[in-house]
Amino acid sequence: MVPCAECEAPKKAIAPMAIPPNKGTVLLIVFLNLLSIIDSSFIISEK
Repeated sequence: MVPCAECEAPKKAIAPMAIPPNKGTVLLIVFLNLLSIIDSSFIISEK
């Protein structure tokens, strides 16, 4: 399998610099994104 640029780009965006993307970091980023989405929607619903 040859990795395409479209598939490799998100990995580089998730793991900038020399940090290899593993399940832990990906889950952490997804979790933080969910938290920010929930937080922003909660603030909107409060107003």
